Amino acid sequence: MGSDAGGEPAAEAPASDASASATASGDANASDAAAPQRSAKLYFDVGKSQPPANAEADLAGVVAALKDDANTKARISGFHDETGTAATNAELAKKRAQAVQQWLESQGIAADRIVLDKPAIATGSGDAKEARRVEITVE
Repeated sequence: MGSDAGGEPAAEAPASDASASATASGDANASDAAAPQRSAKLYFDVGKSQPPANAEADLAGVVAALKDDANTKARISGFHDETGTAATNAELAKKRAQAVQQWLESQGIAADRIVLDKPAIATGSGDAKEARRVEITVE
């Protein structure tokens, strides 16, 4: 796999876990289609832009909602905390959002249906894990 401009490995699409989505819905046929979902949050490891291992299961409902209504768009917002330099953190939040964008496109969502927000500093709870996130909203 290649590297991105920061020397970090390029994001890979998460591995499929059909059994997890089937279990979550309680429906034996759930691996065929996830229930539409209007939002999701993904939490990233420190200093990493690669989507977490559970990303596919977490985003399956968002993909279903986008495929159900061709008039909707996905808004992706990357967040970061205040540790390190502002420029480094903003770039990392941007790379996280772009990795999610690439994954959605790999699932058949057209690029013109995906909007990337400007990276933002996470405020609120003070939980570092909560700060290292990407939020996806179907609008």
